[in-house]
Amino acid sequence: MLAEMASEEEREEARQQVKALIDEFSKEHRGEIESILRDAGIPYRTWRRAGQGFPISDVEFNKIVRFLSRHSLVYSKPDTGKYSKRELDDHYGFYNMYRPNSVDAKRIEVFRAEFEWDDSLKVAKVVMQNYGRSKVQFIVYKPTGNFLFLRGAVAGWSSLYVLDKLGRCRIGGNDTKIMTGVCVAMDYTDSHERSLYPVLFPVVLEKIQDVGFSDYKEEVAPSVEYERLRELLEIAVRGNQSAVEVWSRFVMPGNANGGP
Repeated sequence: MLAEMASEEEREEARQQVKALIDEFSKEHRGEIESILRDAGIPYRTWRRAGQGFPISDVEFNKIVRFLSRHSLVYSKPDTGKYSKRELDDHYGFYNMYRPNSVDAKRIEVFRAEFEWDDSLKVAKVVMQNYGRSKVQFIVYKPTGNFLFLRGAVAGWSSLYVLDKLGRCRIGGNDTKIMTGVCVAMDYTDSHERSLYPVLFPVVLEKIQDVGFSDYKEEVAPSVEYERLRELLEIAVRGNQSAVEVWSRFVMPGNANGGP
């Protein structure tokens, strides 16, 4: 929000961003903008002043920002790649996140996750349900290109996810939507906890129809669902050859990074 901006330079950048969004929204709703604003409780004169770059109060400015956010017309902070809320519309919703167990190749871990927009932080984020039902938050970074970074931490242990764009996949005779990639986590490599090693996992986020979080679980071989998830993870492995590290090492920590 404008009142929370640290410097006048940041405030001016926010004003210019909102000015551009007002112009975009007004063009999309030409002929009906006054009635839309009336229903939202925003005076048309205030809207026009902000759209022309003239000063308005912080209260009025923040009200317009919230209105634009509800209509997906808002951008993330520059350090996250400055993506728009709208361009990620297809991503919002619930997913199952799959990764191999790092000790037992016959087990695949399943975490429930939600991809959402955070109005207060002005970023997209992925919230995953950890062991014991606690939640872990990962901020979405989107540089130029067709991939995303997710950055977060569990009890101080940092993780980085690199995910390809959301796309359709046909597996087991059914269509589904997935994001494939790798997770880079850090963990000790010796029993005395003296040496850190980057652990690479192939990961898949599969979009689901279910709404809401669910407990962590594992799919265990032999089962039809285990084989389906293994096929999905093999897609991630083929696209990210370095991710096979977790499969090839003789012993890896079973609770790498303390969560998803």
